Amino acid sequence: MDTDIDENNNNRWITGRLYQGFFEERIAQEMVLGIGGVRALRALSISVDVYHLNEGHAVLAGLELMKEKIDAAANIGIKKILSEDKIGIIVSLKRKQYDLKKAEKLKKKLEKNFEKKKVFIFLTNNVEEKELENFPIKAWINTACPSLQYDFLHIPSLSMINSIYLEKYLK
Repeated sequence: MDTDIDENNNNRWITGRLYQGFFEERIAQEMVLGIGGVRALRALSISVDVYHLNEGHAVLAGLELMKEKIDAAANIGIKKILSEDKIGIIVSLKRKQYDLKKAEKLKKKLEKNFEKKKVFIFLTNNVEEKELENFPIKAWINTACPSLQYDFLHIPSLSMINSIYLEKYLK
């Protein structure tokens, strides 16, 4: 991979001297090799089962692969939100996670954009799997702890998405 091409006016310097130079140069190179490497394979439609990673760019390639998985899960969650009639918004009562105003804004936006959807806000201290399954809601929006959505991936009947992924789709 080479950044020294005519179309790349501002960043041609990045691959001029690999693994030498200042901190910023090294980070830029690792971004090109790690993130750019994964994206290049995708652009070329090359399917990869195993990645051999070494040096610092391995961290950034790993982050790019994790980003792909997170984006894929978010897309599934968004489709579920769009297809369900009832949506639950989870608000944590825990300090530094409590954001009722955000939940109320999301509820208004969802009801404005999708008139037939019923949106419910749930205030809770702990989110238990059994409690969510007791409600006639299969699509949930999480405004609490960001990692909460991953705690429920093993339940095929439930879908949970973090509010940050949904906000860009709502006016």
